[in-house]
Amino acid sequence: MFGRYRKYFYRINRRLGKMLLVKESLEIELRDSIIAQIDTSVSLKEDPSVNDEAKVHELRKAVKRSRALLKLLKPALDDTSYYTMDEILGNSARLLTDQREATVNLRTFINLTTNRKDILSTELRNTVLKGLTEQINQSYNLGQTNFSNQLQNSIVSLIAAKEKILNLPLNAINEKNLSVLMRKTYQKAARLFHDARFSFDTEIIHKWRKYSKHLLFQLKLSPLRNGMMMQKFVRLLERLSDQLGDEHDLAVLENYLLNTFDLTKEYQQQIHLIVAKERMRLQNEAFKLGAKLFA
Repeated sequence: MFGRYRKYFYRINRRLGKMLLVKESLEIELRDSIIAQIDTSVSLKEDPSVNDEAKVHELRKAVKRSRALLKLLKPALDDTSYYTMDEILGNSARLLTDQREATVNLRTFINLTTNRKDILSTELRNTVLKGLTEQINQSYNLGQTNFSNQLQNSIVSLIAAKEKILNLPLNAINEKNLSVLMRKTYQKAARLFHDARFSFDTEIIHKWRKYSKHLLFQLKLSPLRNGMMMQKFVRLLERLSDQLGDEHDLAVLENYLLNTFDLTKEYQQQIHLIVAKERMRLQNEAFKLGAKLFA
């Protein structure tokens, strides 16, 4: 089955010139796409209809999309400018890591323990829910951390990235540049899929997720006409990204619970067993999708 997707993917690389929608030039269009992601994030700060958790989530997503597009823009930049831009974007997301982790930990735990036969003991579940709720309160509470300043610093960092990229001289890039970089992203994700499938290593699976998301964003946001076959490929990548994201959130949750909560060995084992079971299910589903996409 994958043969169809692979042939189509490489056909894109060979015939990219026929499939590109060029408004002015590739480098300008890619730069504008990055700026659009930044503008979307910045506009959320003053939107009263969006709560703080949503602002953090959307800002971090926009940064990930921007960094994926920046990889395609790399041939248009000198190395110093590229790595400086990438660091600025990455730092703007890292400023809000605590808030993101607190929100995801609670959501992941609730999803994990709701309507399941192997649910944790009531006492343990209530203890964890209370602790995770306190983690959120501490992350967003001005008395514990100055969240408003953290969000403002993150926005300032994004604005700085926008100003910098607007003023950077861009070298012309062509269809071949774009084709080569997207192929590299695909090949990197494929290698990590094979490594993850045989090692089941948490860090390798996380890297596979990272590069799969880069490929997804590059396919969705770069100037490509996506035919029916490529739209199928993108939909499979979206499913894979969701599954690997859920798997990673479970790993983060377990690490947080076992290293933060003062739990008995019995409770630690309960948590490990329920998390390991769900992670294994998600990994198996992800590997099946990976075989279709990267085998």
